[in-house]
Amino acid sequence: MSSLARLQLYPSRLGLRKPPEFHAQSAVWTVWPANLGTFPEEIIERVKEVFVRLIGTIRSSEEVNVIVPNSSSLAEAEKMVGELYGTKGVNFFRIPAVDVWIRDYGPTFLTGRGTLAGVKWVFNAWGGKYKELERDDATGFRVLESTAAIGFIANLVIEGGMIEVGERGEVLITRQAALDKRRNPGFSRSRIETALRNYLGVTRVVWLDRGISGDDTDGHVDTFVRLAPGGAVLVAEERRRESPNYAVLREAQAVLEERLREPDQDEYTFYKVPMPSPVRVLGTEVPATYLNFLVTNRHVIVPTFGQPEDEEALEVIAEAFRGREVVPIRSEELFFGLGGIHCVTLEVPAV
Repeated sequence: MSSLARLQLYPSRLGLRKPPEFHAQSAVWTVWPANLGTFPEEIIERVKEVFVRLIGTIRSSEEVNVIVPNSSSLAEAEKMVGELYGTKGVNFFRIPAVDVWIRDYGPTFLTGRGTLAGVKWVFNAWGGKYKELERDDATGFRVLESTAAIGFIANLVIEGGMIEVGERGEVLITRQAALDKRRNPGFSRSRIETALRNYLGVTRVVWLDRGISGDDTDGHVDTFVRLAPGGAVLVAEERRRESPNYAVLREAQAVLEERLREPDQDEYTFYKVPMPSPVRVLGTEVPATYLNFLVTNRHVIVPTFGQPEDEEALEVIAEAFRGREVVPIRSEELFFGLGGIHCVTLEVPAV
């Protein structure tokens, strides 16, 4: 391969990188819920109400691109969003999509030198867990094609919720997810690190061991640790010793405090965000977490669950994101689908 071809292959060599989510955005993508296999009839109307509130909040600061898989979904989405908020700033795209988890199957958008680009990773439905959802790999390509972004194809599985990128060149990721043999068989830690540096433009990869119990994605970082401006690190904290997450989250904070230290760099500030009390929907405990939030230009949109910990979690997140309004959305039915607000959204950075 020539040196020119290598330059064309890797975004980092073209000066492109993934900016933190809290940097300026131009739009957010989401997918209108229609899959009764994920959200049964008993709760899907409530899930649609969550999406309406989410879309209405986002459109106050940037455009919202809503994927609708068919004409009935288009009519329904236009009506429900329009009645409450109007549809100015809301763009509807007729793109086939099986499910709503666009964070994981969509492209990772990059910026640099006045250019918007996107990396499309392989999506195999979290290690082949859901064969019918593997079709959403193609949906991710359609999203990339629907933008003006330069496209890059990466031949490894990286789901959007698997990574958290900060403003100091760092990316957080877990071994549990990235080194899963059902996702990336034969990939070593160093090979994945090289890919992250080449495609995301990061300079430091911080490895955590595992994610929270009950997380169907096998250790996505956006369920238990998020980064905020000024070196702020939000880490979920479980206070119930009997919970399997008690040890996991204490371990995660200890690892982060050790591995984020660098000589001649400003210190990181840690914020502990409580885990909610157990949340049950249709008789099933759901993997509820406050850290699966979305950051937009003006807001931090946070899932809440009607639990005693809601208020404290919102206060801590607001302290870490000073200058942004924290908007709570009751989301327990959404989490019945084993994902949250961050999982069903995908930001496009401003160029």
